[in-house]
Order: sequence, then structure tokens, then C-alpha cells
Amino acid sequence: VAEAGSERGPAYPQPRGNPRCPRAYEPFWLRLDHNGQPDRPQEELVNEVTGWMEGIRRAKGWLSSLDTELICLGWYGNHNLPGCRPHYCSNNPRAEGPIVHLTCWGASGPGALPQ
Repeated sequence: VAEAGSERGPAYPQPRGNPRCPRAYEPFWLRLDHNGQPDRPQEELVNEVTGWMEGIRRAKGWLSSLDTELICLGWYGNHNLPGCRPHYCSNNPRAEGPIVHLTCWGASGPGALPQ
């Protein structure tokens, strides 16, 4: 996802509607839940891959800001506030990021299969 694109620019986040609108960008939706990865907090995986992704994006000239979040944890919201969905990010996406919604729970996350 970090490398996807062409000479015209990155593939993600994808522009939707009016690019001047802050919510006009859509990150790639990636679910890693229950795929045999270690049972650990999502934040550990995010910390592990963020630097790698930042390096790729900077080398391609696709990341200029130092405070851009490249990974959204796909917040689900509650009854009062909408959360992230495959075609909507509540993390205020901009042209540089986040580039991916990442949901990964390991063996003990929501909807885990009984052991």
C-alpha cells in the first residue's frame, strides 16, 4: 500500500469527490484479524511498520509533513459518533494520509473464534 502508485502520484489515499474537502480522501481498508498473527495490541503493529512506510513515501516524494498519520486503526465509533468504514475515515484524511485503515486483533479481538 505504501508503494502503490505511479509517476502521477500515490494510489492511496484515493481522492473521492471534491479534493479540496478534507474528507474527500479514502484510505485502503485492510483487515488482518484472525489470520494467525501474534495476539498483540494493534498499536504494536502500527509502531513496527510506520517508520518503514514513512521511508517509502518520503523516498517517492509523497510525504512532506512530519505529523501525517499513515495508518488509521479503523475506529468503529459508538451510538453517538460515526466511526470508520471501508469508504469513510473519521481520522480527517488528507492527500498524504492516512493511506490505510488497519484492523488487526490477533486471537483475542472482537469476534475471536473459540479456542
